[in-house]
Amino acid sequence: MSYNKKDLKALKKKLKKENPSALGIKKKVAIKNVKRTAADFEPQKKIVQWNYGINDLVTYKFSDNIGIIVADKQFFGKRIEKNYFYVLLGNAVMKIDGQHIRKL
Repeated sequence: MSYNKKDLKALKKKLKKENPSALGIKKKVAIKNVKRTAADFEPQKKIVQWNYGINDLVTYKFSDNIGIIVADKQFFGKRIEKNYFYVLLGNAVMKIDGQHIRKL
């Protein structure tokens, strides 16, 4: 048996007056909150390693200067994540990407 809108509305009002919890029957879903901390999750890093070592003679790609690799990961407390090297070119130490230098 189908009801029209007015009859359904009146029936719902009547149910609310007689038994207010009759229409409010809903399943309660337990929501579990999981908090992740930095210790739980560490993103995977893709690092390309070049075959250059400390004290290797190299040439800088953009200016044909000859230099020597001073450090590869840390230099005076400054740390490097990517594939950079500290190279002594002329009278200055420069941080240069591994793809821009060539071994002699």
